[in-house]
Amino acid sequence: MDEKVLVAGATGYLRRFVAQELKKRGYWVRALARNPKKLEHTGPFLEPATREHVDEIFVGEVTGPETLHGLCDNIDIVFSSVGRTRQKDKATFRGVDY
Repeated sequence: MDEKVLVAGATGYLRRFVAQELKKRGYWVRALARNPKKLEHTGPFLEPATREHVDEIFVGEVTGPETLHGLCDNIDIVFSSVGRTRQKDKATFRGVDY
């Protein structure tokens, strides 16, 4: 398959399974991650490590537009379930989701 997919926020629970399934179905996968080291480990609820299921890692922050230049270059499909589940920093729910 020649289609390229961007999985935004690939270190989250759902997105880890999505990246795995997309790769299994033959897509080329680019993962957007704020902390790429999280892609290398199983998640806290035993969700799979993502690194082996992605072709390319793009390090960026969804609330920092200056970090996202080129993110969607040559991408056919964008999958995003970026969002907040817990307040850990100063980012707001609106700031992340919007």
